[in-house]
Amino acid sequence: MCEAGRLGRVVLVMAGTLALGAGSAWADIVPESRESTATLTVANLGPFPGYLGGYSGDVFTETGLASGDDLFVASSLFYGPDGFNRVNAGDFSAMQTVACGDEEVDIDFSQSASGSGNANPFINMINRCTYYFSVDADTSATVRVTFDGDIASGDDFVGAELLRVEGGDDPATLETLFALQNSGAVSGSGEVEATVELLAGERYEIFMRGDAEQGPSSGLISSAVRLTLTLACPADLASPTGVLDFFDVLEYLARFDAEDPSADLAAPDGTFDFFDVLEYLSLFDAECE
Repeated sequence: MCEAGRLGRVVLVMAGTLALGAGSAWADIVPESRESTATLTVANLGPFPGYLGGYSGDVFTETGLASGDDLFVASSLFYGPDGFNRVNAGDFSAMQTVACGDEEVDIDFSQSASGSGNANPFINMINRCTYYFSVDADTSATVRVTFDGDIASGDDFVGAELLRVEGGDDPATLETLFALQNSGAVSGSGEVEATVELLAGERYEIFMRGDAEQGPSSGLISSAVRLTLTLACPADLASPTGVLDFFDVLEYLARFDAEDPSADLAAPDGTFDFFDVLEYLSLFDAECE
């Protein structure tokens, strides 16, 4: 297309940006429910000083937490001295911090276990969270996961998944949109990012897991994993992400001028005209809110 036509569209866009009032909104996250558990399994350790005998069980279990509640549990464990003058000691912790907004869900996990002594102490701190949600309009989203492990001679495991699922309790998985599994016998950390497509009318599940398993003489075992799901802003086309400015307008104009399908925003499909520009202006004016 000629340069004059392109400049004309720039004028239209800038004028429209100044003139428009409240525009159309983008997709929102609709929280459904959250279930969280923190479970401890131990051997040769107990809940009070001087404890003798075997102990295994759940020290903390809570389900059906409100979508924005946090979970934290931490305590110490004991054993002995027994008839052979053996003594064990242990500590454990589990944390879940959840932040829920219209356009973002952030779930931060950490767990740890440590034990010492001469009577084979064993601790496994098991941290789990299941978060169900939907979106009220079709949208793309960014999933960003960071993870970190500090492993001596024990074992840790972290995982994070985003699934499309059926309705009801314990739903079947229809599609795996994102999955992270990190386990092994060496220390490690990393970050993974992916773009996914979310559809209105579908149900989604974020499943987070973290284990800190401490064996005899393995010292402190800790792990952490954090998942952030951020819905895309349809008007945010240029860097930096999360900032709407003139460069986003210029990027849209470039796509419009090239008749890129991503610039075809209004009916009729396949036609690039003033109504596509107005639709982009409406998205821009909404400021991704």
